[in-house]
Amino acid sequence: MVHGAPDNFEVQQKVTTFRLDDMAELAVRLGAVNSADRLGDVYFFDNFANGLGNWETIPAGTGSGISSSGSIFKHKSWSCKLIGGSALGNYAYITSRQSYSQPSKMGLEVNFSVNNNVEAIT
Repeated sequence: MVHGAPDNFEVQQKVTTFRLDDMAELAVRLGAVNSADRLGDVYFFDNFANGLGNWETIPAGTGSGISSSGSIFKHKSWSCKLIGGSALGNYAYITSRQSYSQPSKMGLEVNFSVNNNVEAIT
């Protein structure tokens, strides 16, 4: 029995709607990036569909760039394209600051693809 729910919560049959058993299922229904593994609580996710507003962008070097891209993606037609510079630094990265959480076990999932002419990933 779910805490605080009626005794017949798990066995009550629904006809038109479907009951929601956990927060991971809610995240999937709301369009979470990862819908295959529904374990644990969702702390943060972004699929770049709303641009890079949630991220701080740090390009370095001549020719470096960071942009939203629709050419290669995993979910909802968007991704973040990072192009490292060629001189005076050769990197581009993004960072997102989140609120402080209590020390505990956490998992991280990141999806990325690599172009053919990449010299290094660090």
